Amino acid sequence: MLDCQKHLFRLPKAISYLNGAYFSPLLIKSEQAVLAAMQLMSQPFRLSTAAFFEPVQHVKALFAQLINAESADRICLIPAVSYSIGLAYLGPYFDQGRPIEDSWLNRVNSDDFSQLVNYQPTFRPGAARYSVGEHASMLNIAILEKALEQLLEWQVPQVQVYCQRLVRPFADQLRAAGGRVEEDAYRVDHLFGVQMPQAIDPTRLHQRLKKQHIHVSLRGTTLRISPNVYNESQDLERLVQEIERAAASAELA
Repeated sequence: MLDCQKHLFRLPKAISYLNGAYFSPLLIKSEQAVLAAMQLMSQPFRLSTAAFFEPVQHVKALFAQLINAESADRICLIPAVSYSIGLAYLGPYFDQGRPIEDSWLNRVNSDDFSQLVNYQPTFRPGAARYSVGEHASMLNIAILEKALEQLLEWQVPQVQVYCQRLVRPFADQLRAAGGRVEEDAYRVDHLFGVQMPQAIDPTRLHQRLKKQHIHVSLRGTTLRISPNVYNESQDLERLVQEIERAAASAELA
């Protein structure tokens, strides 16, 4: 069973960051890996051709393990609006498909730079043809590698169990304060909304929370709460207290 993992992130004690869906904080391990990659990139004479391929293959293998895929060859790196690259599983049905980006990196023997003048029309096996050029980005790969290693150590079901133990004791308190929260059976605990009653101005409440260093997102009239393993019960306690104060002020207005 997981305990709070805040020590693995650079989140100050005074900050209640309940906004992972807005932007997830980097692991300290990922930050250190990025710095190491930047140092390597600042001295490109140290870069071997393997540096463009082996970390990518390792990331694919980690993701395949995470989703119980049969092979890392079934994983590709694709464009993602929010994060520049993402990971996807593509089965045999797509093996003869036409990729959006026709990258030389995805061709057979592309790891032999001395032979790149001999163009190869054949793609690497599996889903490799669908990977985009950014898959050789050492900074993105460094972040992905450490994040996937950590997820495998935590285990995804245990992350959800942790969020469930964290959130559910406060769901009724949020409802009692006037917020509308979907019933437990119809939502997840790492991402949910608290719709504010008409008496509470959601924009003013959002600003008030921010001043108190409680970070959530506002979507319409709904506060979007997205906790994770770096949160602890006091973060939810602070959120509930501020909503209760806002409700009491509205009643007295």
